[in-house]
Amino acid sequence: MMDQIERHRLEDALDCAASWKAEAMQYKALLVEARRAIGDHSAPDDCYATGPLTGDPFRDLVQCPACSFIAMYDEAIAQAPSPESVA
Repeated sequence: MMDQIERHRLEDALDCAASWKAEAMQYKALLVEARRAIGDHSAPDDCYATGPLTGDPFRDLVQCPACSFIAMYDEAIAQAPSPESVA
């Protein structure tokens, strides 16, 4: 039989897991909305540069921020939990 300390540890672990699952779903929703904000982006016709923001000449003048985000988004969404897996 579980003693009181073990029961509290289990309850704390379950609370932590539930909190993590809710936070993961919020981050996923944030990513989906950011991707929606970019909309259709057809490289290279829709690509753009930001100008001097980071101090890195490649990132500021060559690399398209929308393309960079879309690549990171695709990878993150592929690894993100689905609502069914976090229920």
